[in-house]
Amino acid sequence: MAYLETNAVLSIVILTGAILIIGSSSFLTMATNESWSVPLVIGGPISINGGLTMQASRYGYLPPLENILTFKAPATSVNATTLSSETTTINQTTIEKTSDPLLNGAGGSSNIKRFHNESVYTSHPYFIPPSSNPSGFHNRTLSTSRVVHPTYSTSSSKVSSVVNSNSKAIMLGFDDGWKSQITYAKPILDKYGFKASFFVVCNYVNSGEIRRMNWQDIARLQKDGMDIESHSMTHTPYLNRLHQNGLDYEIGGSKQCLATHGYNSTIFAYPYNLGSNDSAVVNTVAKYYNIGRSGTAPLMFLNCIGFNKHPQTNCRTDGPNGELNYANRYVARSLSFDIVEIKDSFNGTKMFSDFVKIVNSQSTYNRGEKINAIPLIIFHNITVTTNHPYNTNIGLFDQLMKYLYEYHIKVLTYKQLGYNTQANTFFLNS
Repeated sequence: MAYLETNAVLSIVILTGAILIIGSSSFLTMATNESWSVPLVIGGPISINGGLTMQASRYGYLPPLENILTFKAPATSVNATTLSSETTTINQTTIEKTSDPLLNGAGGSSNIKRFHNESVYTSHPYFIPPSSNPSGFHNRTLSTSRVVHPTYSTSSSKVSSVVNSNSKAIMLGFDDGWKSQITYAKPILDKYGFKASFFVVCNYVNSGEIRRMNWQDIARLQKDGMDIESHSMTHTPYLNRLHQNGLDYEIGGSKQCLATHGYNSTIFAYPYNLGSNDSAVVNTVAKYYNIGRSGTAPLMFLNCIGFNKHPQTNCRTDGPNGELNYANRYVARSLSFDIVEIKDSFNGTKMFSDFVKIVNSQSTYNRGEKINAIPLIIFHNITVTTNHPYNTNIGLFDQLMKYLYEYHIKVLTYKQLGYNTQANTFFLNS
């Protein structure tokens, strides 16, 4: 993912076959005179002037655009730089971009749309043919219309059984395998006795990039009681454009990769929260995993009833007309706290206050000792940085964890989220 950061309002002029960026203090994470196709995330709201010029103001939030734009940086017209130690890339480093088969394809060719060049997947050691089901994988059979779900045992001790003094709980997760998660976040979690889930991108761990955790780091997390889950092979933003071989590589291959290193992942997190509204993608997640995780909601309702803009009666994968339900077994709704930080313009008081509001918003729905709604919160980089997207300040993170500790909020891993196939609702394992 390319991320454009600005210190002032700038203009992006769309020319034939090129994009000209105007603004002396702006920069894009790409090499001068290179041309490559990536989705663009702009650090600000966009307005169209005359149909040709867009303006971006500082740090507004937009999700990744569906359009795929080709960038070419004229050396005389733009201050284009490669990544420095203070990277502006949200989820991928330069090394990972150049090694990403989705950005470069086999032999360096562009490989986007519903992935037309599948040899890059079928030749990969973690490619899983659609007909196979490796040992230890979640067993599902595909029908011509939808996945047929197997039945799981449901004991009475499972259903909404987590008890604490005020019936409040939270799930903590970390995406993308940043080194800072074990360097800075883990000691804080340890201090308060918390466990969390770490959603791993296999090729990031394999990359050797020093800002990412390696397999020794991941092993240390698991040894100390942390949960290791899947976040795809390459963190591609193109899940909904891939053919089945590509989906099996990104989704099933990630499970295989983790299993090869000794980790039984049962939860899949959609990269960029994209693909969870696509039947082919959701079906593939269902082939390999018990549960899927996407965004974006401050509370996850365990019965999937409560999303006002998305009314539904249970957590079945399909609605009554065959359409995907907004929240379902393979799309548990979470919230990246980075969105809150960006919304609050990195104001520490506001960010802390909003975190407290999110945690306590479940009180409206939880009665007695039964938890019906719970925040599923995700963090990315935990660093000394302030005022930078997808980087949570260490001091703020410590304050958030301290609040959970002092107010006796039950902290869970995502592995403690289960699914009752008879009631078609989620439950919490104590």
